[in-house]
Amino acid sequence: MRSSRRQTAGDDDNLITKYPLALQSPPPSIPMRPVRATDTDRLRASCWPNRTFLTIYNLVTRTIRNAADGRGLGLVVVGEDDMPLAYGQYTVWPTCTEISDLVVAESLRGQGVGTALIQTLIKRARVHGTTAVEIGVALTDLSLFLVITATALISTRFWPVLMASMIGCGLFGHLTKPLGPDILPRAYYIAVAVWSYPELALLMVATWRHRVRISRYGVDYAWVWQLPRRYRNGWSVDELARPLPQN
Repeated sequence: MRSSRRQTAGDDDNLITKYPLALQSPPPSIPMRPVRATDTDRLRASCWPNRTFLTIYNLVTRTIRNAADGRGLGLVVVGEDDMPLAYGQYTVWPTCTEISDLVVAESLRGQGVGTALIQTLIKRARVHGTTAVEIGVALTDLSLFLVITATALISTRFWPVLMASMIGCGLFGHLTKPLGPDILPRAYYIAVAVWSYPELALLMVATWRHRVRISRYGVDYAWVWQLPRRYRNGWSVDELARPLPQN
């Protein structure tokens, strides 16, 4: 009789596992090691030809200091003659750990090197007690900025305009990273994260005022298509919310 057994994830590398791709174990065939200050020249040649030597050197040395203090780590993927061909790092912030400055030499792109680098960084971060990892925060903030801006264009309220302005200020904070990679980590964190608190306060106040108008007038014209024709005659939104006098 032919015996049979249940297939497991270890039987087939292509089998979908219960873990997301970023949390899976990196392939051991891709060699990596911590970055060194002496890698600066070769990183510039293979990965960052448009950056200055001093910019890359400051980035690498700061990452090395963070690693010594237990607040981060920088890794390079190496090829022949220990040549760095990819770079990535994570930095431990007060509320989370951020993976950033990922770059892969053009000759290795599309071969899973960047994915393996992310997997290794997450694995190392979890060993040091990290519970939350963020990557691609700037793209998330950009998407939110576009959504809130579109909301402001069709809303009768002023708070979406303020919210979009605050998110936009945070986006300018993200721009400081590629324009000046050697920016101090604490200054970068403050420029990006400080706007989250007034945004929450603004959303709470806007929600409270919406409930007050509903309770007082029974209606709240929150969107431009809800405004009646009287608005075009100079009535304010709050005046429209009040019921018309009965004859």
